Amino acid sequence: MNYNENIVVIDSGIGGLHILKECQRRLPQFNYIYVADTVNAPYGDKSRKSLRKIAYNLIKELNDAYNPQLFVLACNTLTVNCINFLRGKFNKQFVGVEPALKTARINGGNTIIFATQSTLNSYGKLNRKITKQLKQEFKSLGLVYKNSDRIFKVSIPQLSILIDEHSDKLDSLMPILLKKFDKEKFKKAENLVLGCTHFMAIKKQLKEILAENMQILDGAVPVSKRVEHLINDKFNSAPILKQTKKAKIIFLSTSGSTAQKNKLKKYFENLG
Repeated sequence: MNYNENIVVIDSGIGGLHILKECQRRLPQFNYIYVADTVNAPYGDKSRKSLRKIAYNLIKELNDAYNPQLFVLACNTLTVNCINFLRGKFNKQFVGVEPALKTARINGGNTIIFATQSTLNSYGKLNRKITKQLKQEFKSLGLVYKNSDRIFKVSIPQLSILIDEHSDKLDSLMPILLKKFDKEKFKKAENLVLGCTHFMAIKKQLKEILAENMQILDGAVPVSKRVEHLINDKFNSAPILKQTKKAKIIFLSTSGSTAQKNKLKKYFENLG
């Protein structure tokens, strides 16, 4: 068997490149196909029905072309609206990304969830799931889980598009971020959960705006750990330690633009 198998990573733009970087660090011997669905960006303002149609067509095309070991939906909005649907349509493994709300709840303190409106609309369901998990975990330790910390939900329309457009000059977005976060209640929060992978690109800018001791949480490392676990499980751990040839990373844009593909590659390389 050739252990340089394919892993497909999908987002609407540059956000998922942060997840790709973490996956590559853990599993450098695999080929990665990164797809920026720029034709349908942004995802955050689309209906669930539209997103599922978009995702189905994209996955079918990529599955036929690359037959990957698994797909990474490196987008919170796509995960929330499509992952269970796609699992029912394709005999493939899918890894998605959820806001790191559980970590914030364990940390304690007020939390800002910064995401697209579509992801924020699913907050109630996610919060109930996490609360149930924490209650069970505490109960197993003979404890009772209680939490009265406040949650602030924040979105900025079209921000993911602006991040894509200004990926080489992100400081230009500071006025928009300052206007949104310059509120007293936000200064008292202890956690900022990035519920959109695009927002990982503006961590530096957010750190300059928000309280110095605020924890900024994202899903890049947890997603990469999940991918590693599934791959290890599939190959029974030992075989994937070998690297028989140099792995590749292919950058694609649904627009077909060479300039867009080069932009993705350059941004990824600058992540270090």
